[in-house]
Amino acid sequence: MKYSPNRTFYLMDGRLRCVFAGWPNNHNLREGACQGAFGRVVDLGKKIGAKRVFAPMPGFTNRFYHADDHRDVIYMMRGVDLLRTRELADGGMVQDYQTAMMFAPADCHTVMVLDPKSKWWFMGHLGLECLLHHETVLARAVKNAPAKPRDLLLVAGFGIGPCCNGYHDEHGHIISVGERYSKIITGDRVKNGPRVGQVAFDNLAAIKEHATDLGFPAQNCQYLEACTACYGAKNGSGGAFHSNIYDQGGNLGGRNCFMAIRVG
Repeated sequence: MKYSPNRTFYLMDGRLRCVFAGWPNNHNLREGACQGAFGRVVDLGKKIGAKRVFAPMPGFTNRFYHADDHRDVIYMMRGVDLLRTRELADGGMVQDYQTAMMFAPADCHTVMVLDPKSKWWFMGHLGLECLLHHETVLARAVKNAPAKPRDLLLVAGFGIGPCCNGYHDEHGHIISVGERYSKIITGDRVKNGPRVGQVAFDNLAAIKEHATDLGFPAQNCQYLEACTACYGAKNGSGGAFHSNIYDQGGNLGGRNCFMAIRVG
């Protein structure tokens, strides 16, 4: 799959309508750019037909919340209603066809799990530090799903690849992740960007290994390997997508916006 900024597309055999927008400061947005973070959420929510958008506040936790849990979810604005979690949380669950979910990632991957026999589905932020929890947000969500992993569908992607992602001295936690997920260290070297020559690691491979350990059959899973970091660096002024690695010391206020809604 090739990423196309600000264009709608479908995943899970048409069950999820999605949009993956680039930076909020007009870079490579092919249709009217969204002004400001909240304005962008409203515009993208309307674009995919959502009445409300649930946007958990990620913080490398293993917490997740249901969009209708009013003890833990607050309204931020009206129009297309924006819901946020009161605490940091790296996952959300929805059981309707009106609520979209979104994260605003830089390099970390997004994972989605869906029960095809009910309206239940989950979206999570699964970066390296999220994978270090004894029980990850994905593992906790699966425990709360209405079906076993063998009957669920999973898609993961929309993050940095081993072509750009390498080990350096600020990422000592990678060693701990590598001890748990054997396939994260690829044996290759980074080929693109500021970390050229460093030992490459593959966060998506770790997610795949984790999903397999949780009991997801390979035929129920889709892993989107296209790298958002080098795609952004090669396509247009400033990059179509934000990357912390490519933009260290630069416009760290920019973030991508991945949003999806259940339609089938």
